[in-house]
Amino acid sequence: MIAIRVIGWTIAIVFLSLSFAVIYYWAPAVKKHRWHWLTVGGAVGIAGWLLASLGLRIYLHFFNNYSVIYGSLGAVIILLTWFYITGLMILLGAEINSEIEAAAAEKTTYRKNASARCQLHRWQESSRPGAYFQPMNQAMSAAGRH
Repeated sequence: MIAIRVIGWTIAIVFLSLSFAVIYYWAPAVKKHRWHWLTVGGAVGIAGWLLASLGLRIYLHFFNNYSVIYGSLGAVIILLTWFYITGLMILLGAEINSEIEAAAAEKTTYRKNASARCQLHRWQESSRPGAYFQPMNQAMSAAGRH
């Protein structure tokens, strides 16, 4: 009995991981798609989805008044709530992936422009008034004449 539940949860997590990977592959508006089975955002989204689904299940187990109050519409309300939680976790994972990719792109751009910033700094230093005489002033200071 326990082995069947473990196998069922494993299959559910693999299917969920595949679903998140497919969504995160096709959903972003990028020119070049890259396939990842599991990303940080995907892992957070999956974990959040599992916890939220478990929380909804516990809530419905202890506070199940929907069918008494709403009749057959109670099932629709529960299903729509679960869809909302699912969409929220997909968006949360996508936002985390987006921020990670933006930070990586910014870091790459910063490294590429490092030599240009260094050259600009040298040019700014050399265009300062009196910068032409700075090496001579430093030599005189070292000799104790200035």
